[in-house]
Order: sequence, then C-alpha cells, then structure tokens
Amino acid sequence: MTPAEIGSCGERHVTTALTNEGWKCYQNTQQQSSTDITATSNNQGILVQVKTGLSPNPAPDLSAEEKRAIVGRASQLNYVAYLAQLQIKTDRSLVGSIQWTKLT
Repeated sequence: MTPAEIGSCGERHVTTALTNEGWKCYQNTQQQSSTDITATSNNQGILVQVKTGLSPNPAPDLSAEEKRAIVGRASQLNYVAYLAQLQIKTDRSLVGSIQWTKLT
C-alpha cells in the first residue's frame, strides 16, 4: 500500500466512526496541511487530523506545524480540533480502536 492509500483508508475508518455517532462528515485533503475531516452535529463542529500507521508501525504524531495549523483553523471556525490516530492491517482492517486526542 502506498502512503496515500494508507491515509485514505484511515480517513474512511474515522469517517465511519464519526458517522456512526451522528456526525455529518466532509473530507478535505485537497490542500497541503489541510484538515482531513470536518464534521458537524447539533450546531457543533470539529476538525480532525487523521494519522494512520500500517501494522506493525504505529500511527505517527502530528508535527508542531500540523498542530498549529489545525488548532488555528478550528479556532477561526469556532470548532474543536482533534487528532485521530489509528493502525490498519494490509487488508485495510482496523487494528484495535481509534485513539482520539483533543488539541488545544
């Protein structure tokens, strides 16, 4: 799997998890340093940066620049920023659960 395929697979898992919790999700990966997922529910909004690792490798952390960018964008929109980290297998299935971190 290419890095792009790994990332897209992770974004699909996160989108599915959010949708199952009642969020409306919009993926946005067209711009460099963009937020992977914007989600809304009951007049609340979140921006989610997704980091995916291919087993046995763990999901990477956010760089300082990535964190600054998503927190800044979330603040402008009055949204909350999150990091979603997950690990997938080569068959694209999720290993364990998605780890969520609220970013400030």
